[in-house]
Amino acid sequence: GERLVRSGIEALDEMVQGLRLGDNVVWQVDTLVDYDYVVQPFVTQAIADGRTGVYLRFGSDPPVLDPRPGLEIVPVDPRPGFDAFTGAVHRIIGADGLETFYVFGNLSSLVGEWATDELLANFFISMFNKEFNKNVKKIGPVVADALRAYSWPGNVRELKNVIERAMLLEAEDEL
Repeated sequence: GERLVRSGIEALDEMVQGLRLGDNVVWQVDTLVDYDYVVQPFVTQAIADGRTGVYLRFGSDPPVLDPRPGLEIVPVDPRPGFDAFTGAVHRIIGADGLETFYVFGNLSSLVGEWATDELLANFFISMFNKEFNKNVKKIGPVVADALRAYSWPGNVRELKNVIERAMLLEAEDEL
């Protein structure tokens, strides 16, 4: 069966009936200080359970995690653009494996770095291609127009959820 892992927050584990290896969890928080309430117990639990934690640090925000045994902090520079960034992230995940617990910095900061929601959507497509064993290669003109027409005022979680649902429904190589 599925292997359940603990989040470090007992009430959350009870509510979602445990996390499964490979789950992607995105927290929508008002401030990075609020992120601390979930990321600290998550990493502490992962390390206590004998797992490795990898903090992918990018952007100019203050760090969300400090160095500690069992946690590797890997800087990833988003400035060279989407392709270089996602390539670096995939290399890190490919090298460390799926049993490692990954923590990302502030995804909303990528919007400022890349300046378009379409590039951020491509990041999520790349991520979900791997997770869902899909081969979506591009965003078609209709979807691209819809992405540009909608206001995503820094709401990365909403964009991620829309892309995830579209990827689950898509059988072709274009959204």
